[in-house]
Amino acid sequence: MKLFEYLAAGRPIVASKTPAICQIVSEKEVLWYAPDNAHSLAKSVQLAVTTPTVVNSRLEAAKCLADASSWRIRAERIVRFIKETTT
Repeated sequence: MKLFEYLAAGRPIVASKTPAICQIVSEKEVLWYAPDNAHSLAKSVQLAVTTPTVVNSRLEAAKCLADASSWRIRAERIVRFIKETTT
């Protein structure tokens, strides 16, 4: 749930590249760092702070993903699924 909040927040996301997080986002939305690797984390944070062109494209993609995953959109998908499977 926190990841979806971060996507909608309009701030750069530096995320640990774990299987669970990779199922939700890609390099289009976040800056990755290797888990348990302080050097990789520092490098990604530095990139987030010093490279606005890299960050801006990810912010836009993150916002689109957040909008597509809103509670309203998710509820509509559930209702549509229920209607399709019960008729």
